[in-house]
Amino acid sequence: MPETHSHRLFLFFLGLGLVLALVMLVQRWGIEKANNTVELVMDYDALKDLCRAEGEDRSSVLAGFKEAGITSLALSEITLRRLRETGQIVLIQGAELLALGSLADVFHPTFKRLLKEKKISLERQYLLAPPDVRGHLVRRLRGVFGRRKVAVTGDVIELVGKPDLLEDVGLGLSWKDLDELRKTTFYLIPRLENKDNLRRENVDFLFSELFQVPRISCIVFAGLKNEVLGYPNLMPVTASHFSTMGLQFGYLEAPEASKVQKGTQTLAYSNQGNVIRVQAIPVLQMARLTPQNATDMWLLGVRERNIRMLYLRPFFAVPDGEDLIAANLAYVRNLSKELNHQGKMIGKATGLPALPWGIPAVLCMGAGVGAGVVLLARRLLQIPLRWELTLWSLFPLFSLAASLVHRVPLWQKGMALIASIVFPVLAFLYSAPWLTGKERSFFASRNHLAAVKEGLYLLWRVSFFSFLGAAYVGAFLSDRPFMLTLDQFRGVKFALVGPVLLILGIYFLGRHTSLPGRDLRTLGNELAALFGRPVLLGHALSILAVASVGFFLLMRSGNEPGISVSDTERSLRSWLEDVLIVRPRFKEFALGHPALACAGFLAAIGESPALWVFLALGVVAQADIFNTFSHAHTPLWVTCLRLIIGLVIGSAVGAAAAGLLSLLLRKPRDSKSSGGPH
Repeated sequence: MPETHSHRLFLFFLGLGLVLALVMLVQRWGIEKANNTVELVMDYDALKDLCRAEGEDRSSVLAGFKEAGITSLALSEITLRRLRETGQIVLIQGAELLALGSLADVFHPTFKRLLKEKKISLERQYLLAPPDVRGHLVRRLRGVFGRRKVAVTGDVIELVGKPDLLEDVGLGLSWKDLDELRKTTFYLIPRLENKDNLRRENVDFLFSELFQVPRISCIVFAGLKNEVLGYPNLMPVTASHFSTMGLQFGYLEAPEASKVQKGTQTLAYSNQGNVIRVQAIPVLQMARLTPQNATDMWLLGVRERNIRMLYLRPFFAVPDGEDLIAANLAYVRNLSKELNHQGKMIGKATGLPALPWGIPAVLCMGAGVGAGVVLLARRLLQIPLRWELTLWSLFPLFSLAASLVHRVPLWQKGMALIASIVFPVLAFLYSAPWLTGKERSFFASRNHLAAVKEGLYLLWRVSFFSFLGAAYVGAFLSDRPFMLTLDQFRGVKFALVGPVLLILGIYFLGRHTSLPGRDLRTLGNELAALFGRPVLLGHALSILAVASVGFFLLMRSGNEPGISVSDTERSLRSWLEDVLIVRPRFKEFALGHPALACAGFLAAIGESPALWVFLALGVVAQADIFNTFSHAHTPLWVTCLRLIIGLVIGSAVGAAAAGLLSLLLRKPRDSKSSGGPH
């Protein structure tokens, strides 16, 4: 097959994969646009505390919050401690009763009888409750702890276990709260907690109790253990109940991986179509916020992270003289209004539908990435056609195998990583032929104004090709596990470093060798000769400076950056979000894009000593375009707008930076030409 024909063949597969990728992105865009309902949830215990603090009737306050936009109420489980503190039960340790002796009948005559019959045990706890509470409690206690640990003697309930372990165990939702809320139109969100030493029958009991709960929106798990009910050994039982009852799962967003509720991934993966991303602000953080601060956080989560359930708590500190309930109602009304301005509806949230990942899409997109790899290899080496075809065929074959053995997520991450490294390099090679030494500059001209324009042209040309390549990455990760953050692209740091090292390697090779090389052995010999050359101190210091900047950017990248954001940068980010709606990335508009425009300017005027420094920084911004598309939980419109804004601002900064370079480079020449006699 002639080389031109094979080149067209690989371009065809690259274009075909790109078309399929764009189709996937359009479908994802439609799904994200349709999923525009946000559910506002109020913590019911906190709301009751608010009513008690202000001495207001609960029903009228509930009506006010319903009108303000609250859709659902979150109900926590009752505990023996909470029942005791609210005066609904009396809980006494056996040791205390034995110490009381004859005075025990002060609490209840049954205690005196049990003491007389010597049936009081040190290891047991004794509970008194009114008749209307006792029946509910006995059933709940036996359902959670098992019948052998709960006995009833007359009016007294006997429990086996230590008080500190018994008092804080969740016993299901309050029957009184359920009776009260049954008359309202709020959706309800049970907040179940995991327990120690659970058996299957205990989990079955807790879910059977949910049949008594009207209008369940979803389940959001709670508790100090930070675990899903049934974790770790009874997760299949929990997942089975979710499936059988058609329950939605509220997936709480966590600031870092170590704080994600244990068991979340297991449950969410088995129930993907009914997973809702939930945002909550911790109580301690709430104490440091104003209602407007909290509103800004909610809006950002909904707009940029596909959050569809907001878990609100009322504020208990407001400016002096302001009515507490009125202030909280105004807070909720303002949040509802701002969400409506974003185009969101207030109501019951629903899960994301699945995208159609069929075998044809898998094969074509895999073949497209393979074609990109071959086209890149052709730019560097002279490889026999049969080896090129062999290399290319591995990609559709691997894609087919991944689809058949149901390992598509692994394939998606692998293909996204390869695309993130290969396509930025291709974008540079097709936009800047001087990288391989084929052309010393864009054109033989010393016109600095034209050179500035060429620098901007290079920036936009490379960015255009990067956008097209990044469409592959966005499409590969357009699947529910990635959009819900159940799974994440883990190759961010490789995708940032890989293109920089490849482009710099190609640039320096192009200065001293002829690319594409004849074969691997010849290329290896030329590399050895290049690395054998002495390095000047100035070059070494430049390399160290660029490496330091690169290390800083690398530590700031990824899902969990190693370097936190400073207060100054956080304030600047907030200002940019207020001004621009969507904040562009600093490494793009303030660093990478201007640097690439300067690199293009230097290449155009033939100034090369410092060109590689600007080139390296410019590659960082292009790699970051791919990184931005890898954040599948961010809506596509936000991703695209962020990149476009960054490119526009970066072009303006780049034009100014290239103009400044022009002035600096002109000055020495002008002073030479206007000097003394020759």
